[in-house]
Amino acid sequence: MRETVEAIVRAVGAGDDVLIGRLLNRFTQVADFDALVHLRTRLYTALRATTGTRPNSTIPAAPGGRSSLRGSSRVRVFG
Repeated sequence: MRETVEAIVRAVGAGDDVLIGRLLNRFTQVADFDALVHLRTRLYTALRATTGTRPNSTIPAAPGGRSSLRGSSRVRVFG
């Protein structure tokens, strides 16, 4: 499980949406609550290490993305 979490963190860092989707699909098939918390923690620490910001800051929404929030110009991410 930890290998999958680390692969997800690397894919997020690289911005590889296709790989992120594949890895998350695999992750959801086998993940338990502890694994989900571990993934959240790793993503949080990776974001802080690379940007120096907290994940609960506003980030721009991807134009044309599949998000139901497409109409808004910003999306809030809560950590």
